[in-house]
Amino acid sequence: MWPIQMGGIRLRNTEVTFTSGKKAVETVSFINLTGKTLKLECEAMFLPQCLTFSSEPVANGAEGVMTITYDPSQPALREKTSIILKGLGLPPSKSSITITVISSDLQTKNKNQQYE
Repeated sequence: MWPIQMGGIRLRNTEVTFTSGKKAVETVSFINLTGKTLKLECEAMFLPQCLTFSSEPVANGAEGVMTITYDPSQPALREKTSIILKGLGLPPSKSSITITVISSDLQTKNKNQQYE
């Protein structure tokens, strides 16, 4: 149920996908096992303008949610980027959520291939 360990939290997944040109909100669920209340934050310096990140404080042992919003009206990001979480005592390579933005043309092509 919580297959990914990241410091004192366990997550269901560490990847989020958005479709270019479509405003969207995605969530990543986690459970706090730090022994204290935790409010996840990200390294804002590396967060592209088209993404926002939020999370509410989560008590030890409780489930929390990271909310990631994609706004295509803001300056774009590369096809792939990472949101680096702060406060987990891990290097960035081990405390990141991977964000992928796929072309709406590619998404349509993939859906059409499923039906062939």
